[in-house]
Amino acid sequence: MKFAPGRTEWARQQGNPAIVLIFKFQERRATQWQATQWRATKWRATRGAPLARRLLRNKLSAGLAALLALAVFATQTARAAEEAAGNSPLLYTSVPKSLLGPLEKSFEKNHPGWRLRVFRARAGTVIDRIESEWREGRARADVLWAGDASLFAAYKKAGRLSPYSPPGASAIPPDLKDPDGFYHAVRLFHLIVVHNKNALVPTPKGFADLVRPIPRKKKAVPDLIARPPPSKSGASRAGFFAWSRSPDLGWTFLRSLILGHPEFGESFGAAAELLGRSEARGAVLADFIAYRLAKRRKRIEIVWPAEGAVTISGPAGIVKKTGPAGNVGKAAENPGARRLADFLLSKPAQEIIRKSGLYAARTDISPPEGRPPLDKIKRMPVAWEELPAAEQELLSRVGGLISLAKRDAKKKK
Repeated sequence: MKFAPGRTEWARQQGNPAIVLIFKFQERRATQWQATQWRATKWRATRGAPLARRLLRNKLSAGLAALLALAVFATQTARAAEEAAGNSPLLYTSVPKSLLGPLEKSFEKNHPGWRLRVFRARAGTVIDRIESEWREGRARADVLWAGDASLFAAYKKAGRLSPYSPPGASAIPPDLKDPDGFYHAVRLFHLIVVHNKNALVPTPKGFADLVRPIPRKKKAVPDLIARPPPSKSGASRAGFFAWSRSPDLGWTFLRSLILGHPEFGESFGAAAELLGRSEARGAVLADFIAYRLAKRRKRIEIVWPAEGAVTISGPAGIVKKTGPAGNVGKAAENPGARRLADFLLSKPAQEIIRKSGLYAARTDISPPEGRPPLDKIKRMPVAWEELPAAEQELLSRVGGLISLAKRDAKKKK
C-alpha cells in the first residue's frame, strides 16, 4: 500500500474535517503496512539467510574436516614411507637459520634423491621435545645437533645415543669428541678476553689479569669487566663452570670477578656494546663477536688467554630411537642418520660453517678469517660430563655473590 504525502494537509486547507479524518486513517494504515513489510524484510535478512548460511557452513566445515583428516593421514603415510625408505633423515637442531639453510641445500645437492627434514627451534625447545618423545617410547629424530658437550655426555650415560664415528671425525681433536664415538663437535667458538686500549691499563694476558688490581693515573674508562650472567646464557654458564674447576682460577677468581665487577651485560652482544662504547675496560666474549667488534673499533684488542680459551662445542650424535635407559644401542635404526652424520663432518659442510664465522670442528679446515688455526689454540681442559650435576650449586653460589656485590654497591652510594 502506498500513500501520497501531503493529502491530509490539502484536506485541512479545504476546511473539510471529514476528509481530513479519512486521510489520517489511511495514512496510519499505510504506516503500519510499511512497518510490517520492514519487519518481514529484516527477518529474512537476520533469520532466514543466516540459517541457510549456517547450514552451508556446517556442510563446508564437515567437508573441510574430512579433507584435513585425509591430508593428515596422507602426511603420516608419506612420513612413514620416508622413514622406512631411509633417504629422508630428520635433524633436530638449534643452529641459526642463516647456517641451516646453506647446509640443507648442500646436503640435497650432494645426495641426489635425498631430502633433509629439519625441526629447528631454540635449544631448550629442541631438548624438551626429544625428551618428551623418549618418554613416550620412541624418538622421531635421527640426528640431534643442539646443546653442548655436557648434554651429550648425559645422554650417552642414559643410553639415548647410538655410537657412530663418521669418516671426518678423525680430523677432530680428541678433546672435542667422545672417545667411544657417541657424539662429536661439529661447530665451535671460544670464550676469550677482549681489552679496551683506551682504559690506559696494561693489556691482560689471561682471565686472571682481569681481576688483579691495577693502579691507574686516569680513569678514562669505567673499571668494568663485561660478560653475561650464567643464569641467562648457556655459554656463559659453561665459562663459569670451567673457571670454577680450573686450578689456575677457581672460586677465588670468580669471587674477585663478581664482587669487583658486579655489573653484567644481558648477553654477549650487550657486553660487546658496553666495550664498544668504552663503558668497560675489558670483557669476556665469544670469539666471533670479539673479532667483529675489533674490526669496527680500532681500540679493541683481542687476547687469547694464557690459561686457555673456554671452548664451547656444538656436538651432534645419532639418536637411539627406542630402548630402556642405560641400554646402549649398536647402530642407528634409520640408515639415513649415518648419511647425515657423515655430511655434517664432510668438508663441504665444514666449509659452510667456517664461512658463517664459526670454527669448523676439523683441523684440516681453515679457521675463520683473521683467527688462529684450531690446532694452535690452547684450550682449557674441562670435564664437561660433570656440569649437569654441578649446575644448580654453581648458579646458587654465583647468584649469592651477585646479591652480595649489589648490596655492597648500594652501601657505597
